[in-house]
Amino acid sequence: MDLIDKRDMRAKIARSIIKRQNVNYISQEELDRQKAAREAEEAKESHERLQAEALSYEEDLESVDLQKSYNAATKSYSGEYGKKMPEDEVTQGQIEKILAEKEQEFMKTLENSFDNS
Repeated sequence: MDLIDKRDMRAKIARSIIKRQNVNYISQEELDRQKAAREAEEAKESHERLQAEALSYEEDLESVDLQKSYNAATKSYSGEYGKKMPEDEVTQGQIEKILAEKEQEFMKTLENSFDNS
């Protein structure tokens, strides 16, 4: 809007009859607050949308990894076996105990083989 348009608009308003539907009873401060609230809501929505897109992207990457680990011969995702450690403390304790026993047996076997030679 240039200066001529502004001048014409002021002249039109000066000549016009004020009608109730054209009068704005809301103060400029209230309009500014409403605008700021709308912008904050839009920013929040866009942030949530971006987070959802990032989450779906991560899920897509996980599904691609799962597809890579699919074994057609066994018709299962056997490539995933053993990649994730169990979160249960009891299960982890059992695993550590079994591995310690296996290591002890291996060390005894090595000692016996060196003693026999």
